[in-house]
Amino acid sequence: MVKKFPSALILVLPLLVVGLLLESALPTGWPRPELATLCLSVMALRYGNQPGTIFGILSGTIVGLFSDCAPGWLAMAYAALGGAIGAFLKPYSDRPFIYIFTVVTATVVFAAELTLLSIFGADVPSQIISRSWLWSALLWNFLFSWPMLWLTNKILGTYAFIPLELDCE
Repeated sequence: MVKKFPSALILVLPLLVVGLLLESALPTGWPRPELATLCLSVMALRYGNQPGTIFGILSGTIVGLFSDCAPGWLAMAYAALGGAIGAFLKPYSDRPFIYIFTVVTATVVFAAELTLLSIFGADVPSQIISRSWLWSALLWNFLFSWPMLWLTNKILGTYAFIPLELDCE
């Protein structure tokens, strides 16, 4: 079981890179999940605020290298998202539907972040600004949240939900 964040980072970042490589092989019009948001939600819920921010910076940089924008803006957007998830939702990570709620909320917040950044003139991916991207990403992130959680459980050797400790004597 992987309890330390650096070990989890070493295991999950290559998963994200492989997923992005496979996703980039698909034609541009095909629907696809927002893999970085899925990985970021799981990592921030499991490890908290600071690891969520660190994973957000790294995953935003990696996603920026695969897209048509500056990696710094995506790193900043993902870092803010990871820090917020880790700070506000980590205490509720033992509840079954917090992962789906987190993924859906993170997708909407991410689209809002990048829309605001584009209004202020930042170089962000052009497909994310469209309204159709948000609906497609919400649907695919919702569908892929449990398989991604299962896969990270297999890789990290942890359980999705922390069992409640009952003091029964």
